[in-house]
Amino acid sequence: MRRLASTVVTVLVLAACTPSAAPNTTTTTTPPTTTTTATSAATSAGGPLRFVTVELVDADTGWGLTVDGRVVRTVDGGATWTDVTPERLPDVAAVDFGDDRAWVVTGGGEVWVGSDGGADWDVTAVPLEAPFDVVDVAFSDPDRGWMLVAGPGGAGTIPVAVVATGDGGRTWQVVAVPSPDPEVAALERGHSSGLGVGGDGRLWVTKDIGPRPEAWLAVSRDGGRSWTERVVDVDGGEFCGTYAPHLDGARFGALIVRCDDGGAWFAMTGDDGETWDVAALPGPAAGLVVFEDGAVAWGRDLYATVEPPGVWETLWTFDAVPSSLSLPDAVHGLAVVDGELWRTDTGGERWVRLSPALR
Repeated sequence: MRRLASTVVTVLVLAACTPSAAPNTTTTTTPPTTTTTATSAATSAGGPLRFVTVELVDADTGWGLTVDGRVVRTVDGGATWTDVTPERLPDVAAVDFGDDRAWVVTGGGEVWVGSDGGADWDVTAVPLEAPFDVVDVAFSDPDRGWMLVAGPGGAGTIPVAVVATGDGGRTWQVVAVPSPDPEVAALERGHSSGLGVGGDGRLWVTKDIGPRPEAWLAVSRDGGRSWTERVVDVDGGEFCGTYAPHLDGARFGALIVRCDDGGAWFAMTGDDGETWDVAALPGPAAGLVVFEDGAVAWGRDLYATVEPPGVWETLWTFDAVPSSLSLPDAVHGLAVVDGELWRTDTGGERWVRLSPALR
């Protein structure tokens, strides 16, 4: 998932297919309200496309969101794109992309679900009975997904809600709402920075740098109904946050730790956060990709290791911190730097700027 903006949405309590065990929450179902097909491709005006985020499914196929709010799709590695934007799409707050599906959450609390590579779209609403910011949305497979939303708050506890879908985003149900229940307390503490999802209802919510000196996150093993706090100890770091969660398998996970002194670390776990292996990164990092035989982290510099947590080396320096970087394998990738699109076919050792256009 890629969070795009801190946009207030108003939410209605919903219920739908259960992606894990059913929560103890009374909800009602809101079916999709509109079905629409994608608009036809338009002529690109004013030069190459400029992007907010991209996601490659494989070396050639992928999705993108442009700075002017268009959802686009490529089948040639980013050189050309097809405009698959649904008609009347409002402002976009967050997106997630799959092989041939797209999930677009708007600032008004709508979820647009694109299927068949964006040829068809359904729209539904997922909101709670108060104003909330969309923090993140993420899918573990084509059917099961979660959305994290947060209400206004100060430096301490932030009202947080989690909604989930078990039918690809066409209907949603409330999983957790702001509550004094101690099983939800770990979720609500602090400012949430990201949402990671894995199989069997595993969820991580990472936490931004705050008043606490240690890095920590909230972990759920039941689809978001109950949460446990996990602390990540880093050597020498103080007042730290956790970011870019990556979950895989039954217990594995990894994330980035950043501290207010500029230090950054890669941390991974094989027991869902009870213990961690940590390695210092050469410099600041904002994102993370983990492969079977290595990992890549990036800020303005791109770092890589072949044996996580391991020793990290700097592969490349961008002109600015990418707003998005996607590596579907250890060789190919796309990055968005100041709206411009860059491609690598060398695992990040060399990058070439593209001039992407609409087909």
